[in-house]
Amino acid sequence: MDAVRLHVLVVQEDPDSAQNTAILLHLAGHQVRFAATGSDAVEMVHQQWPDVVLVDTEMRGSLDGWHVVRSLLETSVAKRALIVALTDLAERKDRVRARENGVDLLLTRPLNSEKLMTLLDRFSSSASHSPSGLLS
Repeated sequence: MDAVRLHVLVVQEDPDSAQNTAILLHLAGHQVRFAATGSDAVEMVHQQWPDVVLVDTEMRGSLDGWHVVRSLLETSVAKRALIVALTDLAERKDRVRARENGVDLLLTRPLNSEKLMTLLDRFSSSASHSPSGLLS
């Protein structure tokens, strides 16, 4: 089965990083929207639910990346969207925190584009767009 185009929400306050991620995703044929703040991300999710949410966990502000993830889990978007946390660190405590917060995958920066594209291809090819079992 061919991979399908995904609706991806990139939640990242750094415009250069967000633009680089968007270029990568556009080249792969995906539709991309941006949120520069956690509040914008939550609002955008309610307007159009994405297939994938890439969240910068180290965003500042009243709704940082972890708060965004928790807010998503309170909606039904979390049941069908792949939630990918982006972080500068990947220590054991970060992985535990990601798991406790319902993140499907934790990726470190600089972003490994090949790993991300492989993951998105697998996710888009799954019949139900369900993250369950995809990351094992």
